[in-house]
Amino acid sequence: MRRISMAIAGLLVLSGCESSGTGTGPVASAGGAPSEMSSICRSEAATEFGQPAENVRTVPIEQSVDGYSVYGQWPPEGKPEGIFVCRFDGSGSFKGVSRA
Repeated sequence: MRRISMAIAGLLVLSGCESSGTGTGPVASAGGAPSEMSSICRSEAATEFGQPAENVRTVPIEQSVDGYSVYGQWPPEGKPEGIFVCRFDGSGSFKGVSRA
């Protein structure tokens, strides 16, 4: 788990990649489009971790067998103070956010 977190941290910091709203696959209408998942994730993470939404960055959505994941960090640039993951079910409905 620690190795994955470090890899994600490196990806977030070095890529300079902010979610563009494009996902890795189709999303059912119940939860919304990938751009909505990124926005929901940013908002939920900001609330959960006491950060302003503009201080939170997400990377493109990853699709898995059981749903979707959106990874992110704060602050949006430089060394992350916090790394998190938002989980969505297969229909795109938000399930939760936790530290990665």
